[in-house]
Amino acid sequence: HAYGVRRNFGDLPGDMGDEEHGDIDIQVEDFDEAVFIADAKPATDTPGRVFMHVNVADRDVPFDNRHLGDDYYDRLWQRDILDNRVLADGGFYIPAPDDHFYSLLYHAVIHKPQVAADYLVTLTGLAQSLGRAEASPAHFTEYRWMMGLLNQFFRARGYEFTEPKDPSVYVNRRVLGDSPEAMENRFQIILEATLMTPPRHAKRNQQFFTRVWRMTMPDGSETALKLIYPLSVEARPLLFREHEFLERLPAGPFVRHLAHGELNGNYFLLTRWIEGFDLRPSPELDALLADANGRARLKAGCRDMAAGLKGAGMQHRDIREMNILIEDGAPVLIDFGWSVMDGENNMYRPENLEEPDDGLAMEQMLDRVLGR
Repeated sequence: HAYGVRRNFGDLPGDMGDEEHGDIDIQVEDFDEAVFIADAKPATDTPGRVFMHVNVADRDVPFDNRHLGDDYYDRLWQRDILDNRVLADGGFYIPAPDDHFYSLLYHAVIHKPQVAADYLVTLTGLAQSLGRAEASPAHFTEYRWMMGLLNQFFRARGYEFTEPKDPSVYVNRRVLGDSPEAMENRFQIILEATLMTPPRHAKRNQQFFTRVWRMTMPDGSETALKLIYPLSVEARPLLFREHEFLERLPAGPFVRHLAHGELNGNYFLLTRWIEGFDLRPSPELDALLADANGRARLKAGCRDMAAGLKGAGMQHRDIREMNILIEDGAPVLIDFGWSVMDGENNMYRPENLEEPDDGLAMEQMLDRVLGR
């Protein structure tokens, strides 16, 4: 009797299901035969359900025994999943990589009202392993893109979309549009999924812990997600306001604010992702400084920064090489976490603050960079 564990098998056999996805989803040939072999007991009295309990080491483990002809997937696909299965390191059978990806994608799109955040991460990894290097968590909030993948796969294999006979299976009959509500929902899911991945940068001091991720938005644009964890109650009101400074600045050589808010008691800030290099020693910086126009553009841009800060009535207080990025040959100032308004008292200050005047700090930094 052929079988295959369809998904969520990463921790098996050591962890029989997790709290979020619970049961073990298994594809079998014949339902009654599988129940007999495993001595499975119904977990519900609802007609048509395939939710069963199997006693494993004196523990009732929940199983969903999907079988040929139950229309959970197209019958031909179910047969192919069993015929193409591979043996996992844990000693049990799982779908081949392409069947694993597309069956999980189908489940996320068709059998769920929305794609769970952890599925975004899993689907991205599976897609990239199959050669789709462009895949990102944002793609798996875009239903038209996901349906395009499924339709292409189904046409190549001769599969069809099916109506499950199990009455408990949700079928997503609507197509998400680009309404503000839908876009907000997609943003929230992408945000949660991004936080499950390793950050690009992290730093900690006595007042706060900061992490930064690169995040792809639903429209495909790249952003920087900054999450700030205050380490004291007193620090909260002083740290949860970086957006205020960005919103006061004129258009010019400054990172652009996109969104901000609170998440689980912490502050997040979303800005445009700057694709470039900073002013610390590097081959890219050497190439910029070797060009007279590049040097002139750097000096002019940095002095525009100082003038813009002064005109907005604020002090950046962290003018240094790592906080100025060069994008397309022009400098951009980032990281306003230590900023204050003119005349404002702030009990916190950067640990390396030597010159509180932004104009003087900018000239001193330029002398260091251009004097190399």
